[in-house]
Amino acid sequence: NSVFDGETAGLNFFKSFVLSLHNTIRLFVVDDDFQFVQGILGAGELDVNEIVRVIYTSVLVIYYVVAPLLTATFILSLVSDFNQSVKYFLLRRRNVYVFSVLSAASLAVARDAVRIKENGKKALIIFADIEDLDDRDEGEELKTAAKRLGAVFFKGDVTAVKLYRGNGDLRKIYFISENEQTNLVQALDFIERAREDSRVNNARTQLFIFARSDESEVLLNSADKGRLKVRRVNRKRNMIWDTLRTHSVFDDAYDDNGVKVMNIAIAGFGSYSSELIKALCWVGQMPGYKLVIHIFDKENRAETTIAGECPEIIKYNGVRMEGCPFYDIRFHNNVDVLGGKFNEDLKAAGRITTFFATLGTDELNIECAMRARRLLGVAAQENGWNVPPIFAIVYSDVLNDTVDKYGLKSFNEKPYGITLIGDVKKRFSIEVIEQKPLEQLAYKCHRAWGKNKKNLDKFKKYEYFRRASLAQALHARFAQEAAKKLGVSDESYNFGDAEHKRWMAFMRTEGYVYGKVKDDIAKTHPSLVPTKELSEEEFEKDFIVIRSRR
Repeated sequence: NSVFDGETAGLNFFKSFVLSLHNTIRLFVVDDDFQFVQGILGAGELDVNEIVRVIYTSVLVIYYVVAPLLTATFILSLVSDFNQSVKYFLLRRRNVYVFSVLSAASLAVARDAVRIKENGKKALIIFADIEDLDDRDEGEELKTAAKRLGAVFFKGDVTAVKLYRGNGDLRKIYFISENEQTNLVQALDFIERAREDSRVNNARTQLFIFARSDESEVLLNSADKGRLKVRRVNRKRNMIWDTLRTHSVFDDAYDDNGVKVMNIAIAGFGSYSSELIKALCWVGQMPGYKLVIHIFDKENRAETTIAGECPEIIKYNGVRMEGCPFYDIRFHNNVDVLGGKFNEDLKAAGRITTFFATLGTDELNIECAMRARRLLGVAAQENGWNVPPIFAIVYSDVLNDTVDKYGLKSFNEKPYGITLIGDVKKRFSIEVIEQKPLEQLAYKCHRAWGKNKKNLDKFKKYEYFRRASLAQALHARFAQEAAKKLGVSDESYNFGDAEHKRWMAFMRTEGYVYGKVKDDIAKTHPSLVPTKELSEEEFEKDFIVIRSRR
């Protein structure tokens, strides 16, 4: 049915279209008046139904008011985009740091990059996907903080950011959103594009993909990465390994008939504590030391979760076999860390040498750490022990900065002796993300193991080899310190089966089990046996690695 009386439907539609287009164009350039509109809609050529006239005129009034605002916004947007592109082009010779999103995490990395000036060059910070940032107060605060760093904003996603041949010594791209699947997909897309572009496909271009899943490791291993440096970042594992690197759990071990005992308590079970338990199992394999771990969990899932991921960790838990690693993991299930049973179980655990609070929130971790400090303080008084180091995972930079500056003290100014770890500023620092010094030592260990080019290339190409060598390098640091304390050489201290025990414990935490055939998909390995059952060739590998530490 035609809205215009006395006209055929076809002609009427054409006139409607022409008039609409005419008015749209004139409105968009803010050039129209209502007399013209009324003339068209009123008497004359077209006899318009009164209801239609009112509706059409009302809509037109709204567009007449809004159109200039839309036009101004559009023009400002174009100018802003142009300014950002010009800024990037003019500053392109700086080291370039590109982030897939603007968030508290990416902002922390960006601040660190600006601060440290890698290779003596200033940093150019680029945040992509800025259009999806919330317009709430938090989003505006992030934008304001980013602008202080002189950051460039791009609306498109990170894969659309153009890299120039004339960029600085480094072009680092961080796929760092909270959605790890998005990080993986964007990274794989970027790798495919970059491999075909000689300006990008070189060692100066480094990708850091924040993802923890097994799927992400397999897909990144499988992709042809060309000459790009690609690193998958497990931020929780990195934080735990860095904590163990900077806070030795060996220092507070106590003597028990000539054996140094590390009796470590962990409150709460989740992704952080899981990484901590696994790392302690191989870090703690040191001649003359005994490792005991207590896990306090409100639920009853710690043991079954570890058994699912690492079957032989649980299978051989507390089992002493000559030439094999030993660890004693004790599970305290259904224990509320703020309840009375926790008090009793912690006391029954004996002399604790290190305590970790790894619960769900900052508030709970601090409260748990303070409770532990009180209980361990009582035990220290009663038995003449030292109060052990206490660590609490706290994400807030504000809380961490406050404690770093003023300490955590009682009303009489006595310090609690609690160390906060895991703040955004530290977790998302370039030092923790890249682990450069440790990776250099790790490559040295790997090079001693695989001297031909094919094996050397595995370190760069496959994460497993880097991770295994990083674990070896971290353990080596403590082995060297222990050897110095005893006044013997590193090689003498590790004589026998010490390195093999460490390797076995590490492989177990990776989920490997004994098998007659080495199968990295089934995760079986024939060398997961006591030292005396190793072939001479396999046994010699341990000494090759130890000698490489010199």
